[in-house]
Amino acid sequence: MTRLLALVVFFLLATAVPAAAHDTEDAGPPIASDARSAVVAEDLPPGVTLDVLQNGWALRLRNESPSVVTVRDPALRVPPGGSVQWHLDAAHADEGPHPAVQPWRVAVDVGGATHQVLGEVRWTAGPSPVPWLVGAGILAVGVVLAGWVLRRPGVLAAALVAAVVVSIAHNAAALADRTAEGSRWALLGDYLPQAGCWLLGALAVALLVRGRADGLGLGALTAVGLVLVTLVRDGSVLDSSTVVVALPAVVDRLAITVSVGLAAGVLAALPLVAANSRVTTEPARQPS
Repeated sequence: MTRLLALVVFFLLATAVPAAAHDTEDAGPPIASDARSAVVAEDLPPGVTLDVLQNGWALRLRNESPSVVTVRDPALRVPPGGSVQWHLDAAHADEGPHPAVQPWRVAVDVGGATHQVLGEVRWTAGPSPVPWLVGAGILAVGVVLAGWVLRRPGVLAAALVAAVVVSIAHNAAALADRTAEGSRWALLGDYLPQAGCWLLGALAVALLVRGRADGLGLGALTAVGLVLVTLVRDGSVLDSSTVVVALPAVVDRLAITVSVGLAAGVLAALPLVAANSRVTTEPARQPS
């Protein structure tokens, strides 16, 4: 059963990582960018608000006033107590050459009067990823040293637990901020590669705690999956000025650094622990 689960998860990772790399280029709004879309001025009447969702991927107008609000472009009518969401090309960043600042405008009519919302997409260079990569490397070295000194599979199990928990926190925060894409349930399929890593990691931890040799192989597969999936899908967070997650950007970069660093450390420490610790290849005894 263990081998079957491992094969299923391995197949999931092998097919999903290339798909993730394709998706980051061609589909959906990115989680990280060097552009930020925001409202810079507005004269909307009381009760009418306009929100920028997912860094300009969509705009949402809420009408809590007693009057009907009409959005001129693309000609949307919002009754009292209603809301409407739409896509405006100028409000988000496109690939290719672009000005340093890209202005956008939304005009609405309320009670015979015209009101405007002025916004802009502004490009700002992101931070250097070097400190975060160095931090990941330090964590990896720490796990290797702990594995070399203690020589126990439990060290790898603890590091895997931490890496998986931090990965879950980062991805939950990313999902929470995907407010422009509809139902959260419909988006869960995008997280199958990560979920495969988490499932495999839980199985590896259970086996490592029991001193089973097959836990080492599953731990290696988990570590490889976490490093690849995290860097392919979310590595751009480390050097982008704008991060679309329900966490402060610095905290999210730290989460990615910790997850990758711990997973890489587990992978590097596995040979040391395998060579210097007592593990059993015997199947687990069934209760009588």
